[in-house]
Amino acid sequence: MERNHVMSDLIPYGEQFEKIVDIIESAKERAYRKVNEELILMYRDIGEYISKQSENAEYGDAFVQKLADFFAENYPELKGFNRRGLYRMKQFYELYKDNEKVSPLVTQLSWTNHLKIMSACKSMDERIFYMNMCIKERLSKRELERQIDSGYYERYMLSQKPLTPAIEESRRATGNVFLLYHIEQSIFCFYQRGWFKRRTHASYSAYSYDSRKMHIGCR
Repeated sequence: MERNHVMSDLIPYGEQFEKIVDIIESAKERAYRKVNEELILMYRDIGEYISKQSENAEYGDAFVQKLADFFAENYPELKGFNRRGLYRMKQFYELYKDNEKVSPLVTQLSWTNHLKIMSACKSMDERIFYMNMCIKERLSKRELERQIDSGYYERYMLSQKPLTPAIEESRRATGNVFLLYHIEQSIFCFYQRGWFKRRTHASYSAYSYDSRKMHIGCR
């Protein structure tokens, strides 16, 4: 009976006690961000060291393999320091070392998201695009993979391009508000499947049609 009385007295304080939980969660989030920041900086510094040593005539391209062998023999408990992992750190440093736009972004992403962006993106603009998306949307690795694999960046860039005169004239003449959407989707679909080949200048007219690859529908 007394226990029930004590519990009933605590119920009105529930919302106040939740503030303590909020404090705990906020502290955990700050701690995670700090640990992640230090981890990314560590990978960058290791990548810088490897990059500079690889330029040394004494070591050359074999430096990464020698370093991987050293870790395997002397520190087998340390994970991620095999040849592939070390090469990724070197690549990470070399990709972003002189880019002022990227500097404030890199420590806000997880290493797994960085690996996906480095391996899947074809240009610096695309990498920066997905970095900003990761930060703004707090994307997990799986969510980032889904966005990249769906060609979200390409679709976004197509939506930003001006219409060619022919398309604009058709839109004005027909008054069809859905025309642009269908054209954009078709161009993106064809581009993804290789039905269009990119020329040197950038516009919708910069795609040439390859009839040999044409199929009905877009799967």
